[in-house]
Amino acid sequence: MKRKWMSMIIGAAALLLSACGVQIQMTTLKPAEIDLGRGAPLTVQDCSHNREGARLAQAFRRQIANDGFYAEYAGSTQLELHNVYVENMPPRGHHPRHEERGKKSKKEHRPTPRLHGVVVVMNGGRQIYRRDYTQSVYTDIDGRPDMTDACEEFAEEIMGDLTPRKKVYYEYIEPDETNPALEQAAKACSVGNWSIGKELVDNALHQNPNCAEAYYLLGLIARNDRDFHTSDNYFYRANALNPQSKYTSALKDNARMQQDEARAGWQMGN
Repeated sequence: MKRKWMSMIIGAAALLLSACGVQIQMTTLKPAEIDLGRGAPLTVQDCSHNREGARLAQAFRRQIANDGFYAEYAGSTQLELHNVYVENMPPRGHHPRHEERGKKSKKEHRPTPRLHGVVVVMNGGRQIYRRDYTQSVYTDIDGRPDMTDACEEFAEEIMGDLTPRKKVYYEYIEPDETNPALEQAAKACSVGNWSIGKELVDNALHQNPNCAEAYYLLGLIARNDRDFHTSDNYFYRANALNPQSKYTSALKDNARMQQDEARAGWQMGN
C-alpha cells in the first residue's frame, strides 16, 4: 500500500513537471555497501530468537534466493538480525473490522504497528555493515497486521543496501519558448531516442549557440553513453555560459557516478 501511494505521488509530480518542461529518466549503477562480490556466501542468522525474528529471517532468505547475487549457505559472512520486535501490536483476537460492526462500539485510534530490527553483516569476525531499521506494519483486508508484507519490505530495503543494482533517477530540462528545438530534443531523449535527441540539440545550438541548457542536455546524453569526460566538458560549458548550481552539481554527480559504477562493476564481476 505504501509503495502504491508513493508511485501515485511520483506520477503526479512527473505530470506537473512535464507541463512546464521535460523530465528525462536516467539510470546509473548503485554499488553495494559491502564488497563481497557475486556468488559470495551470505548466511542469515536470527539472533533475536523470537517469532518476529524468525519471520524476518525467512524473508531475508527468500530475498537472497530470488535475487541470486549471493549464495545462502554457511560461510565466513553472516547477516545477523538483532533486537527484532514489533511495537504497538494490537492484542490477539483484536480485529478492527469486527469492532466497526458493533453499533455501540467506539472507534479506537491505535498507533500503527512498527517492526524494528538491527541488521549486522559480519565477515571473518569483523563488522562490515550495520543498520537500525523500522518498517510500518499495515493491515490486511481483514484488519489484521500483515507481518509477511512488513518483513518482505524490511528485507527488500536492507538488501537494496547490500546488492549492487540499477538505480533510476530523473533530470529536468528547462523550457525555452524562443528555441523549440531544445524541447523537442529533450522529449526525444525522454522516450529513449538519444541519437535523435542529439541531432535536435545541434539544431537548438544552431539557433542559439549560447544556450546553456542545450549544453547541459548534451552532457546528459554523453553521460547516458557513459562518456563522462565528454559529459564533463559539456557541463563546464553550460556553467560558463550561465553559472547555476544545477550545472556544478552535475559535474559532482559525474565524479561520484564514475566511482560508483566502477565499484559496482567490480562487485558484479564485470
